Amino acid sequence: MTPTLVSAASAAVYADCEHNIVVHLIDANVSDETFSNFESALENLNNFVSVVRHKWQTHEFDQYPEWHGNRVIYARLVIQDLIPTEDWAVSLDGDTLWLGSPFELMKLRNDDLFFLASIDPEPLDGSMLATTAWFRSRGLRLPADKSYCAGLMLLNLRLLRRENFTAKAKKFLSKYPDPPCPEQMVMSYICRDKTAPLPANWGVFSLYHTKVNFTNGGLVHYVSDAPWNRASRIKLISDVVEMWYRCAQLALGLDLKAAYLSRFEYLWKRLLFLCFKLLIHVFCDSRWILRKCINAKGFTFSEMSRLNERWSHA
Repeated sequence: MTPTLVSAASAAVYADCEHNIVVHLIDANVSDETFSNFESALENLNNFVSVVRHKWQTHEFDQYPEWHGNRVIYARLVIQDLIPTEDWAVSLDGDTLWLGSPFELMKLRNDDLFFLASIDPEPLDGSMLATTAWFRSRGLRLPADKSYCAGLMLLNLRLLRRENFTAKAKKFLSKYPDPPCPEQMVMSYICRDKTAPLPANWGVFSLYHTKVNFTNGGLVHYVSDAPWNRASRIKLISDVVEMWYRCAQLALGLDLKAAYLSRFEYLWKRLLFLCFKLLIHVFCDSRWILRKCINAKGFTFSEMSRLNERWSHA
């Protein structure tokens, strides 16, 4: 729950008397104590944030494969039923961090679309995305080869309910029960004629974040670059990972560096990253091998200062 709390906190700092934020937590197995701590942390952070708990069991999807050890992802296929009073919602994973206001994202709503979503990046080795290969192997065609990522979706709940999406999703899964990324692939196919990609700065994978400009806001999706999993020697403390730790510290008072890393490990990984950022990339950026290390470029000083200031005022 800690990553989800940090993600929610990074959004909550943008709430005010004119822009309330309601965090809808889809809960399949969270204890009452854990939820209470989660709720208190967010509501103490900002008076204009509230938390609604939706207890949900996966039974109706038990016949379908788990994804990374659970079936909670299938909740996205019924979210319009779980939150019947809302017309729109932002659905996102817990391994995300808001670097801009959620209300800027909401301005992109389009009543003619089922959803707008972030895009999965193409594999660096040039191979075909597993989702694209799966659709083709079953003779199913999408309007484009780009694969939507469910890590960030702006959902038109009203249209999903009106078009009886839940029943259509279950019908699709009964015929094709093994998509590698179940919920996002089911949603992409059923809604294929009424979807659109989000601008590149929304839902960008952290390893690719230096390809976009966050001047007008955005959201980082960590995926395999999770700040709470830095065991590998090649997982340095990049600026975008450091930003996650700073949000936790400044907004929530949580020292997650100490929770996940020894002081020595943090220092050498952070210093090595800064060497790449300030020295190697500056003088050797034309070399092909360094262009592949796009995450080592980091944020500018002004970007880091602006974001830190926002969280420190929470």
